Amino acid sequence: MAISQASSSQAHASLRALDCRNFVHSEQILANFSPIQSNGALPSPIHLLPPPPSRPLPPRPLPPPPKPSKTPSTIHGLKPHPLLGHLPHFLSNRHRILDWFTETLLRSPTHTISLRILGGAAAAVVTADPRNVEHMLRARFDNYPKGAHSASMLHDLLGRGIFNSDGDPWRRQRKAASFEFSRRSLRAFVVDAVQSELAERLLPLLEKAEEDGDVVDLQKVLERFSFDNICKVAFGEDPGCLSAEGFAGRNFEFMQAFEEAQNIVIGRFMSPVMFHI
Repeated sequence: MAISQASSSQAHASLRALDCRNFVHSEQILANFSPIQSNGALPSPIHLLPPPPSRPLPPRPLPPPPKPSKTPSTIHGLKPHPLLGHLPHFLSNRHRILDWFTETLLRSPTHTISLRILGGAAAAVVTADPRNVEHMLRARFDNYPKGAHSASMLHDLLGRGIFNSDGDPWRRQRKAASFEFSRRSLRAFVVDAVQSELAERLLPLLEKAEEDGDVVDLQKVLERFSFDNICKVAFGEDPGCLSAEGFAGRNFEFMQAFEEAQNIVIGRFMSPVMFHI
């Protein structure tokens, strides 16, 4: 209802006639009238609002949050089997295990996945986030031991060496190795061993392949290059797995045996039951 162009007495009379059952704020509205202008008219029209309800309305419940399309355990596409966990994923991708891990970690928003085997709790957490790697291997290294389970799996290959020990045994071996692998010794190793391996074996092999138009599997070439160098610095022996003429060095059988041992150990981690050969 609007009131305009009326005298003060007419406005008061009109307001007294209003039904208070419909408009309960009449006194407040009267107080809001501006003084009468010089021409006897009220200022701009005033609109009366309906009264509030006698009882407050109960608050409306909020709608439930939308359900996520995927739960955290399956957001990277690895839905665990109720009994076998992620074991079927391991077995179906065992021929491309590194590529499979890389693809799975890329799908995860955190680049971290939790894996389960035979139901139960998480058997392993795999991460490709550099911050997590630094936290586990540097900032809080003592808080992330390899554990008895991993040590038993790797014992046949690594024994109780520095790569398969925790706590005080690891510290003693680390201290002993630090003298051998100092900055000065590593610099000398790079100058002598790696340079000779590059100049006498790797580069001549690649040049010969280019001249003959041969296709070279770089993964195999670099595996042999690395294996020769590691054996030189760790054992003082040169297996000669890489040569200028080709791959078959004099101790190539040792490298093949080492690769086979690694594959067997990896198979233990993917098997539902532990086995020894």
